[in-house]
Amino acid sequence: MTLARAAALAALVLAAACDDGNGPHIAALEPTSGPRGQVVAVLGERFCGAGEGRVAADGSCVRTAGYVLFGIDDVMARASALSWTDTRISVLVPMAAPSGRVPVVVTVDGVSSNAVDFEVP
Repeated sequence: MTLARAAALAALVLAAACDDGNGPHIAALEPTSGPRGQVVAVLGERFCGAGEGRVAADGSCVRTAGYVLFGIDDVMARASALSWTDTRISVLVPMAAPSGRVPVVVTVDGVSSNAVDFEVP
């Protein structure tokens, strides 16, 4: 494991350990593997952020200050979001995503979620 990967992993674990339960949480990815360019649904909760007035009546986010990353190593790739609600984000697997088992993390208002693995062939 490279020093950069170890530092990134430690930062991610620390961020998850400090989560007070109000940050975003990934429950599942659908599908759990696929090529770059594949549409992936990130399912979970609190993707609109914490606080009053963040979620509209239809479940969409009133204001979203977040992003989805594939990878925590030297190669991190930000995914393009096709849609974003409080419980579901549809993204494209980035063309720059590394191959193999890649952790996916949602960050909203500077608070990162747990990591869930996605397999990129």
